[in-house]
Amino acid sequence: MQINRMNNEFQIISFWSWNGEMNESEIRWQIKEFAKQGFGGFFIHSRAGLYLEYMKEDWLDACAVAIGEAEEQHIDVWLYDEDGWPSGFAGGKVPGLGEDYQAKKMMFSFGKPNDANSRIISVYRKSESGEYSRIAENMANDADLYCYYVLNKSYVDLLNPQVTAKFIEFTHEVYAKRFGKYFGNIIKGIFTDEPQIPCDGPPWSVALSAAFESKYHENILDNLWLMFEDGENYRSFRYRFWSVVSDLFTSNFTKQINNWCYAHNILFTGHFSSEDGLCSQSTSSTGVMRNYYDMGIPGIDHLGRRLASPVLMKQVSSVAQQTNKPYVLSESYGCAGWDISFEDILGITGWQAVMGVNTICAHLSAYSIIGRRKRDYPAFYSYQEPWWDDFHYVSDYIRSLNCIISSSKRLTKVAIVNPIRSLWC
Repeated sequence: MQINRMNNEFQIISFWSWNGEMNESEIRWQIKEFAKQGFGGFFIHSRAGLYLEYMKEDWLDACAVAIGEAEEQHIDVWLYDEDGWPSGFAGGKVPGLGEDYQAKKMMFSFGKPNDANSRIISVYRKSESGEYSRIAENMANDADLYCYYVLNKSYVDLLNPQVTAKFIEFTHEVYAKRFGKYFGNIIKGIFTDEPQIPCDGPPWSVALSAAFESKYHENILDNLWLMFEDGENYRSFRYRFWSVVSDLFTSNFTKQINNWCYAHNILFTGHFSSEDGLCSQSTSSTGVMRNYYDMGIPGIDHLGRRLASPVLMKQVSSVAQQTNKPYVLSESYGCAGWDISFEDILGITGWQAVMGVNTICAHLSAYSIIGRRKRDYPAFYSYQEPWWDDFHYVSDYIRSLNCIISSSKRLTKVAIVNPIRSLWC
């Protein structure tokens, strides 16, 4: 889809940590400081140390104050979709709905699992040839291999479409009911942060069996053991397994949220987990590029004081270029340390700019650094820093650089086919 241009385009945006009492006068003062130092807006981000109850009336009242002051200062408001991260659990409400909503990691054992959080999926008996065949669950005591899943009651099953529907109901719909009149003008979009499937083992979901049978016309339970052992045609089965997981993750989470945002005139942005490498992203989201297509502003996370692999930036900027999206966002400078310099900041920004990133979300600006809050992945791009009054020089440079890069024509002479699907095997 074609994206409308932002009013404060290419200006740096604050990843604003709400981690204290959220006093009205303090909220207004800090927003004025952001405007004074050249920020084009801020993400309202619930974080450890918050005194208010997330998404309750006091929280929404504080959001109303921020929206009103942002309008006065002619800068943008961006929402953040979670109480911390990774996105999807709505501060605990969604996994609280029961096991169908909770994250599930597939595991295997030669003995019957006895963990209270484990549930048997299928059981197998080994033949003389070394292959396994599925047997009835009532014969489990005679099984040689058990396939089961372990529940993570703190997070959610993003392969289940009902999970995202409830996530939207508890989060996005609440914001729309209270602030819908600002959507598309003062409120530009909403940020999702590292939504994921289990990274340390294949996922399981109540939605998997039916989806697999619909796509491949076979019962997934017959050959699940091939996720554990290298039997005949195991590569083919693993490809089919991850292909279905990819379908479910993209359609049930990313597309569902993007469709909601599009219908409500705001932009869906943020980033996924473990984007840097092909192996890491294949197990956390099955691959990020497919998901970038279904974002209003695709984004990445550029952590640390480093020049990240070009793969990180090229993946997202490639999708933006193919789909005519004018903005690519990067959550930048997180975990860079108290002693990061302006030179470091501009070096990281320039590296990303030539790779196609043109919208910087500075991780993070702290409402408060009292107590343990000061240890929350510094540096902070906010008034607590001794160099804060000079930060507008950095902001102006970033905006000018990204304007120049974005108005130039990118010459693409080499096409690379992403090999993520080969990794599924």
